[in-house]
Amino acid sequence: MSSRADELLSAHQRSIYERTDRLFVYLLAFEYLAGIAAALVLSPTTWYGQLSEPHIHVWAAVFLGGPIVALPIGFGLLNPGRQVTRHTIAVGQMLMSALLIHLSGGRIETHFHIFGSLAFLSFYRDWRVLITASAIVAADHFLRGLYWPQSVYGSLSPGSWRWLEHTGWVIFEDVFLCLAISQSVREMRSMAEQTAELEKTNEARDAFLSVCSHELKTPLTSLKLHAQIGLRSFQDGEAGPTPERTRRFFEVTATQLARISRTVDDMLDISRIQGGNLSLQSERVDLATLTRATVDRFLPEFTRAGCEVTLEADEAVEGHWDPYRIEQVLVNLLTNCIKYAAGRPVRIVVSADAREARLRVEDRGDGIAAEDQARVFRRFERASNDRSISGLGLGLYIASSLVEQHGGTIGLESESGRGSTFTVTLPREDSPTAPAVLPG
Repeated sequence: MSSRADELLSAHQRSIYERTDRLFVYLLAFEYLAGIAAALVLSPTTWYGQLSEPHIHVWAAVFLGGPIVALPIGFGLLNPGRQVTRHTIAVGQMLMSALLIHLSGGRIETHFHIFGSLAFLSFYRDWRVLITASAIVAADHFLRGLYWPQSVYGSLSPGSWRWLEHTGWVIFEDVFLCLAISQSVREMRSMAEQTAELEKTNEARDAFLSVCSHELKTPLTSLKLHAQIGLRSFQDGEAGPTPERTRRFFEVTATQLARISRTVDDMLDISRIQGGNLSLQSERVDLATLTRATVDRFLPEFTRAGCEVTLEADEAVEGHWDPYRIEQVLVNLLTNCIKYAAGRPVRIVVSADAREARLRVEDRGDGIAAEDQARVFRRFERASNDRSISGLGLGLYIASSLVEQHGGTIGLESESGRGSTFTVTLPREDSPTAPAVLPG
């Protein structure tokens, strides 16, 4: 279970402990007063000749009941929710049962107070509290049965094993209460896990919307600014923008529209992947030819980034793949090189054996720390926290999902300060084309 689910479960349990502590504060106070009232009703006075005075049971109800309830009530008021409070209350509650049994002269009906007390103690949903309570019952029945049997059994000569009979019935109830507690805790744990997962999903959604809004707003702002500048030049009576300014305007427009299109494509792909609706359109593909064409298309961007690109490819590396999706994987890897390894050399290697094709993309950038390498393949995770670098944090997640759907693997070798190498391995035989639901 995740640490967040642990926190939620712990908070829920503590809330239950505190509420049940408060319940027993009132219950113990009521039982104390009820014990005094019972003593006054059952045996209010005793006679010595012509003199009468309060019966010993009344004094027992007052002066034994007070200390019995004082400590657990104090703990319940001052230290609610703590383990020591639960066990102190359990001891106090069972001692009150013992006192009430004594006040009734060991009447069998009063013994049912024990079973009711165990049921109330199960409200804690902590089986250890029942063990403490049951131990008190067993010890009380054994000791009083040995030295003062009439006070607990209503008889001067009960059987020597009578305490075991009573303890057995207590254990019988404990078994069912512990099963109920176990089931309840499992349900609480399941609810905590569901809540933690919902929180995680909501956080991911909020992060996704935040990043998407940033990624869409930035190019739109740039387009809006250039459009306003061009419009103002006409409104001011100028002859019109120069050819150089016009060329620059269209370059910026094309770049920003490509960025918007890439963001929208990523949003659609993540939706398809999570919904299991991303299917492959496989055909016979030469991975070497596809890689050369994609790298050639990226050469202007590599030049602007100051990256020297080297491509090493076998003459023909054929396999049965979806060319659009494989190109998408390569584009995401090359885009990462431009973002995180600007001004550094990039090496791309395409090779194969009889069973597998391999695509390696190496850069000499800052690299990725070992503890972050698994994280970068998850949604909305980035290799760098630099906010000046654009991106949704979806490129590697989408790439790994597409590779896995082809039946392949994608691996990462990297050290901080020494660059990164991504290796895509694809089976050359026919790949599965059914949609796959991949973990988020």
